[in-house]
Amino acid sequence: QNWTEAFEILKKEDAKNPIDVVVVRIKSGGGAANEVVPFHRLFEAFKAKWRTVMWIESAISAAIMSPWVLPEIYVMPQGNFGGATVWFGGGTAVKGLDMEMYHVEAENASRLSGRDPVIFRSMQVEDALSCDIDAQGNVTWYANELGKHLVKPEGRVLTINANDALKYKLAIARAASLDELMKAMGY
Repeated sequence: QNWTEAFEILKKEDAKNPIDVVVVRIKSGGGAANEVVPFHRLFEAFKAKWRTVMWIESAISAAIMSPWVLPEIYVMPQGNFGGATVWFGGGTAVKGLDMEMYHVEAENASRLSGRDPVIFRSMQVEDALSCDIDAQGNVTWYANELGKHLVKPEGRVLTINANDALKYKLAIARAASLDELMKAMGY
């Protein structure tokens, strides 16, 4: 079944037995870039109806682009995400105006999730990414190396592991099992 069918099934179930949360568990090395925006719309519908969270084992490329509109990220201990580059057939990277269109979509998804757009952009381009974390745990992001914490040097795209996702406040908590996830979510 696809995600649209799952949404309809959950709506029917919710009418009988109210649903509190939908967990989008991700273990994927990517997908088709042309499906990202339709996923944004669908996950916005999920988010409007239920608390919808990501639980990431591995989310690379379109696998992180698609649910990026969801504000809550939980990671498995071995979890990782990023590397959201876009490729044409034959292994040719998308560049120029075509890539700028993906940047615009990533910025829109970032705003919908409450994240700084420079985070996602760093998954797509080789610019540096750094941040400052204040005493209250608030993170300020920079698309350069001027922050106190160098998250990614220039010359690479961002792929982040569970430890760093927690350190830089990209993920809320680590959870190895569904029970751990439920506890981390406050259930």
